[in-house]
Amino acid sequence: MQNDSKYVCKSCLGAIRDDPVLLLNDVPHSAQGFGNTRAEALEMSGNLVLYECTSCGLVQLASIPVAYYKNVIRSAAVSSLLLEQKKDQFKQFIDKFQLSEKKILEVGCGRGEFLSILNQLNVKAHGIEHSSSSISHCEALGLSVEQIYLSSEAVRLRDGPFDAFIFLMFLEHLPAPRDVLIGLSTNLKVGAPGIIEVPSLDFLLKKNLITEFIPDHLTYFTKSTLQTLLATSGFDVLTMEEARDDYVLCATVVKRTPLTLNGIEPLQGRLASEIRDFLDIHSGVSVAIWGAGHQALTSISMFGIASQLSMIVDSSPAKQGLFAPGSGLPIRPPSDLITKNIEIVLVMAGSYSEEISQILRKDFPSVRLVAVAKEDHLFYLKD
Repeated sequence: MQNDSKYVCKSCLGAIRDDPVLLLNDVPHSAQGFGNTRAEALEMSGNLVLYECTSCGLVQLASIPVAYYKNVIRSAAVSSLLLEQKKDQFKQFIDKFQLSEKKILEVGCGRGEFLSILNQLNVKAHGIEHSSSSISHCEALGLSVEQIYLSSEAVRLRDGPFDAFIFLMFLEHLPAPRDVLIGLSTNLKVGAPGIIEVPSLDFLLKKNLITEFIPDHLTYFTKSTLQTLLATSGFDVLTMEEARDDYVLCATVVKRTPLTLNGIEPLQGRLASEIRDFLDIHSGVSVAIWGAGHQALTSISMFGIASQLSMIVDSSPAKQGLFAPGSGLPIRPPSDLITKNIEIVLVMAGSYSEEISQILRKDFPSVRLVAVAKEDHLFYLKD
């Protein structure tokens, strides 16, 4: 059986391997779809085919999701042991991230099994769910819920943004998990922590649990593929653990803080200031910069110091005889330091600066002063 070439990975949108990872026959059409008659039930089975992404490695079904994939259906309410475990887990989570009286979102709250636990732990718990009957059940329990499916980043939740979230045993059901995670991220405060749980493919493979593959679960995560999906959806993974006898992968994450360099002012920084002072002190004297790389070229243009320089020297014949972009300074061979009687050199060549400094010390005794740009400051080689 060959995969449809148009099908792409649910996580990274990469190409899917043509040959299936696994083909199972006579698999029930769904885990929650039951026949009204025996005859009807006998017709409710077919093939289940698993594929692997050639890019990120995620194992997944190419088939369409079950009709009720947006609804959370869980049996937690009948397991007092699991409910106690969850209460302990949530309490530790709340204590670790100091979430008392904070707003915590449950993505896919079902009939409120876990939302009810959160309500006991001094937080402002809010759940989202697609199923109308589940929403009605939650509201009858006095729980804060919203009937909505978090399909994309365009969706805005009523009580957002949230301080934290839980997303338990639901992600594997979704045909576009990355879209949902990005939608979740847009409804969280920056740095918001969360718990994400999915069944562990590592465990299924280790124990050869072939019967755990079902049409309801569209994706099967290993630690590696879950890490990749979370990282590309705007979350930093703090921990990734195996829980419930290794059957479940439990990731603790935080919404990534956007990087900003706007607070850096290169024109006012220490290096710019020291270079200006250096050139002002030696005003009227011929000064050359050694290095026609990006560091020197950018600094010359941004710092506005071209008029105080005689030339740029560089060891690369491919650059010699040309002119520096932005400043228009000529790029000359190192030998011109001697022929042009250059006595002062400013070295700006990144990782090559140490090697150039040694060359100056050895081969250019006429150069009486060398200043080297090192990270954010100047240091003087010889005087």
